[in-house]
Amino acid sequence: MRLSKLIVMILIVGSLCVTGCEKIGNDDEGLLESSKPIYNMLFEISVHGLYLTEWSATTSSYSLLVKFDRTQCNFIYADFISGQIRSERFSYSYDHPVATLTPVTEGNPVLTGTTISGRVLASDEISFVDDQGMPVLMKLTRKK
Repeated sequence: MRLSKLIVMILIVGSLCVTGCEKIGNDDEGLLESSKPIYNMLFEISVHGLYLTEWSATTSSYSLLVKFDRTQCNFIYADFISGQIRSERFSYSYDHPVATLTPVTEGNPVLTGTTISGRVLASDEISFVDDQGMPVLMKLTRKK
């Protein structure tokens, strides 16, 4: 009788120890996961192009969102100071890594965007120059 009580007691203590160790292991994994690198999980634009991608950047005075559809892209500017939102449309062609944007409305310059993509641990980026080769806007980071 005493032997069976001792065996039961050993089984209970053993199961508590094993359960406790599993719990500690899971908590440690959760802590370790938070320090893991964040991988760029977006599709590769060098293969699929810019269709359905979104790019954004923000300064202290305005934000810019660029959305690409099949043949055109829309630049959406939000001015924080005046509260105004305006947009400009461009038609574009993309031959990785260069995007050529032609304004839909007269008076705007042709823009050339250069993408940086395919980096595992960093977001894709695009920066623009005008037809004179001067940088315009700001470097945008891909969000979608």
